[in-house]
Amino acid sequence: MNKIFKVSEKKLEEIVRKAVEEYLEAIKPKENNFRIEGDIPDISSLFKNAKFSDSDLAHKDNDRVDEGLIQTYDANKVKDIVCRKFNLLPEQFYIEPVTENGRTVELIAIVLDNKLTKNEVGDVINLMRTCGYFQYQQNRIYGKQTVYFFEPHFSKDITDEIKQNYQYLFHATPTIYVQKILNNGLVPRHRNTLYFYPSRVYCMLGNNLSAEQIHTLKNIRAERGAKRLHDNNQYTILRINVGEIPENVRFFVDPLGDNSILTHDNIPPNAISVYDEL
Repeated sequence: MNKIFKVSEKKLEEIVRKAVEEYLEAIKPKENNFRIEGDIPDISSLFKNAKFSDSDLAHKDNDRVDEGLIQTYDANKVKDIVCRKFNLLPEQFYIEPVTENGRTVELIAIVLDNKLTKNEVGDVINLMRTCGYFQYQQNRIYGKQTVYFFEPHFSKDITDEIKQNYQYLFHATPTIYVQKILNNGLVPRHRNTLYFYPSRVYCMLGNNLSAEQIHTLKNIRAERGAKRLHDNNQYTILRINVGEIPENVRFFVDPLGDNSILTHDNIPPNAISVYDEL
């Protein structure tokens, strides 16, 4: 249901003035503490070799509710804002295009000096979050520098493409949760043992699963099983009927998964059925 809120002219001016002040403060340059004077590691290689692992993530990003976040801004514009504000060298802000199934999503790595305080690093992370990017994996320490990895909160919207070309989507879950999902639907969760993502539901494309896709799901099961002993490493594949998904549910590209997509919305139980056991 759409809601209409009425505000006075004075209140509207106050809102606009506050937004402008926050923006000007966000781009106000800081001192050169953030700039690295020594050698900067070859960041491009880190995207190929980095492995995902569990961590408490010092800044507790996942405890924050980003209710006002509605889009991800262009990576090059974000680079300009972040570098100007924190006096970073261009080499400290690296953009890596990742292509899956003909779709490209830009990942970001930022190199900061280890001498920075927790609050100073938090300032960088918070500005990236404001621009629509979140930390998607554990930081990497290289000598006197630390590399921070970011992924778009909102990647390319492919909802229409999915509805036009696919009858089904698939989702793997520990078997102990199957009945709960069949009763309540799939609800986005922001914490798991592999990634530091915001609230999401991950699905795999395909009207029927290929042997390669099943192999991928089995690998996910094996990795998660090592961390989640309570589920006895038993997984079930659920099938989602695209035709039963509400119009307001949107799907986006998962840049790190082959034939994988994600949604920030709930998928109702009437669209879900059991497909197979892993």
